[in-house]
Parts: sequence; structure tokens; C-alpha cells
Amino acid sequence: MKIAAKLERLLIVLITCGLLGQATTLWGESSADQLNRGGRKPRDARPLPQKSQVVAGDILVKYRMPPLTRPLTEKMLSARSQELKDKGVHLAQKYGARPAATYPALGIQLLKVPPALVSQTIAKLRQNDFVARASLNYKIYPLYTQPPNDELWANGTLWGIEKIGMKKIWDTGFIPGDVIIAVLDTGIDYSHPDLVDHMWINPNLGITDHIHGARYCDGVEGGNPKDNDGHGTWVAGIIGAQGDNWTTGETGKSVVGIAWKSKTQVMALNVLCNTGAPSGTVADAIGGMDYALRKNAVVLNNSWAIVGDDVLLEDIEVLEAAVGELNAHNILFVASAGNTSRDNDGYAHYPSNLTLENVIAVAASTENDELWIGSNWGRFTVHLAAPGHLITSTYPGGNTDLANGTSASAPHVAGCAGLLQAKRVAAGLPLLRPIELKNVLMNSGDALNPLAGSVDLSARSDGLRRLNCFKAMEGPPAAPTNLRVQ
Repeated sequence: MKIAAKLERLLIVLITCGLLGQATTLWGESSADQLNRGGRKPRDARPLPQKSQVVAGDILVKYRMPPLTRPLTEKMLSARSQELKDKGVHLAQKYGARPAATYPALGIQLLKVPPALVSQTIAKLRQNDFVARASLNYKIYPLYTQPPNDELWANGTLWGIEKIGMKKIWDTGFIPGDVIIAVLDTGIDYSHPDLVDHMWINPNLGITDHIHGARYCDGVEGGNPKDNDGHGTWVAGIIGAQGDNWTTGETGKSVVGIAWKSKTQVMALNVLCNTGAPSGTVADAIGGMDYALRKNAVVLNNSWAIVGDDVLLEDIEVLEAAVGELNAHNILFVASAGNTSRDNDGYAHYPSNLTLENVIAVAASTENDELWIGSNWGRFTVHLAAPGHLITSTYPGGNTDLANGTSASAPHVAGCAGLLQAKRVAAGLPLLRPIELKNVLMNSGDALNPLAGSVDLSARSDGLRRLNCFKAMEGPPAAPTNLRVQ
């Protein structure tokens, strides 16, 4: 046990130093195994800031107003926008806080003030009768290993899809229920030959740049949600890459997504618009949530996080309110648990640590049903595990690619959740409430193996289950029995 404990500490040090690829090799899979499995070894994790970063001069405000009810009509949204505009004028006159963006479905605005006045303005806003919550606008980042720019053949590496029982589900036939899964990420290459058939199409006539979703940059809604990095396309393929469409010699149709044998649609929301080292802001994410709510999405995939363990919940209370508003509209919020091999019970990791009924935080598991070495965990903050090690999926330009991370685990869960709701829509049944959906997914999972190589991970994986979508689809909602449900 002493040797095992020392080895575990050594591996955590390797991760902290950015040697994630080497640590993965030490954890029981050789470099040769990785190369044989996917054509090449995935790159090491991209560097992220050690501390949280805020956008200078930005304040997010959630107003006191009754929630809208679905379906959200243009008349309702127009009236709400005008109401928010009037309140923004009031705040501008009283505090000098200039409205920069409005999210009408959620009742939220992004305000601009001189950077030196942010703290005192937030304090004043929290005392205003119009304002329910006011907080900072943090930067957010995607959570996976850096993909290469060249094509990677799948070569039979889609172990995660089979592990969660998808083949058995597909064998039962087509699921005709029409639901939308929104991917808040770096955008999606919606012209990818393996994705084009499952992309959401905006029903509004005359739309030229919001055909498959929207783009939010600096909190402001833009147009084309085309992928500016590759991460979002990789995530989207896990959910909706078309199956049974590959022929010999084709290079862009070699993977399959969870929800391909259904009418499930994938909505592209580019909220990590900055190129190079992709990033966005909480305001961008809130804009994406607002858009998804307006356009009737039922599941949101969030493979991103605010980095740094110095983030206080009160500093992101508007984000918390926005996610809570989604719960009122029966929208499940699937979040990656993080890739820093830490216990989220004692570590600020948002949005996955939000203690809301509709938030399901997802850890990463391996092909041997072990907790992946890089995955975060948490007895009370992480709810489910799903495949996240050596995952092959779609990549821009008609390619495929291989990577690790909880960014892959979350879309496995989001795709399965979408199928569960699609099955109910097809049967003429009401959607499951998020807490019901969360309980079904958690309680139908398979137990994780507490051992990874020679290291005992029972403290990390105690009670944590790995997604089994087939079991989740088999029966009615399960009663909440897992202690991880909050």
C-alpha cells in the first residue's frame, strides 16, 4: 500500500507538471498500445492558466422578473427585451453601468463599467430592487488534450460507444423523437460529412448566418458558429456522427455517434470564440444558454470550465442563476468534471460543481472501467463517469481525431440523455424532469473498477458508476437511490 500511495503521488506530480501523456503511459497502457489503437499517441493536455481570469470592466446581472414559459414566442421575447432595455437604462443612469449584451430568455444583461469600479458597482447592484444577482464575467476554457491537425483513422477505436451499450440500442430500431442537444463549445464544422445529417437547422426563414446555431464573442451574439479550433467538432461527433454510411476509400465517415439512429439534432453554439488557445467568457456561455432555451434545446453539453481554484460561488452567482433557470424549463446541463486529477469536493471547478438539480458532472473512464488518471472526481460533486480515454471522433475538414479528457465523457452522457428524451417524445410522453433524467442515468450505470494498474483508486471511484445507456433506455425512471444526487 505504501508503494501504491507513493506511485499515486508521483503520478499526480507528473500531471501537475504538464506530463499527462507520460503519466497515462505509466498508468498501465504503453505508448505502443496507444499507437496501435489510434494511429498515434494523443498530445499532452494544452496548458491552462493556473488562476482564474476575469474580463476587466464586465459585470453580469440577473434581474428580478418572472420566468418565461415555453414555447417562447417572438412576441414574448420582444417584450422581455424591451423590459431589460428599460432596466439597463435605469442602471446606466444610476451607476454608469452600460449594457453591452442582453439575454432575454434568461433575464440577464452584460454591463460595462470602468475596471476600477467593478467591485463597488457589484456591491451597489446587489442592493438594487431590480437586481436579483450580480457577479463577475470569468474566462472559460475547453477541457481536452490538444488534437493534431492531420487526419487520424479510427481503426476500430470506438470502444466507448460499445461500452455504454449503444449497439444494443441501435439494434432495437430507429428512434423518431425529435429533440435538440446544444453543444456549447468552439463551434462545429457543420459541413463535416459525418455530421451534416444531424445538424440542427434554424426553422426561421431568411436566416443566413444562424442556420445551425449562433456564435457569442465578448458576450455579444454574432452569426456563423463554425468551429474555430476542432474541440467542438470532436465533441459533436461523439453525440451525432452518422452511422452506417462509410464505404471503402472514404476518409470522413469512419466514426459513429451515440444518437445517429434517431431524429436527434445537434445545435452548434460557439462560446469559445477566441482562436489560438481557445477561450470565451461566462457571458458567452450565458448567451449560448439563452439561445438554446429560445430554440427549444432539451440537453446542453458543456465541455468547458472556469479554471483556477480561487473562484468563489458568489462571484459566479449569475451563471448559477442562468443554469437554474434552465432547470425550470426542463433542460439538463451536462458538465465535464475536469482533467487535473483532483477531488472536486475540495476544489472549485465550475460549472460542474454547481449544486443544482439539472447539473450532472461527468468524470472520465477507461476501456477497463477504471477512472482515467487525468480525471477529476468527487463523492458529492461528480455524479457519473463515461468513456474519456483514447476517444476518436470527428475533426474539422472531414477528418477524425483522437484525444483524452472529460470533454469526451460529457457528450457520451449528453447523447444518451437526448435519446432518453427522444424516446419519450416518440411515445407521446412528457419529457423527464432534469432530476428524473439525472437519476435514471446515475442509477443505471455500471460500477467502476477501483484498481488502475497497481494503484488503488477506490477512494476516488467509491460509489461512482460508468454510464450504461442501454440500461438507462430499458425501463421507467428510477427512484433516486444514489447518494451522489444532491
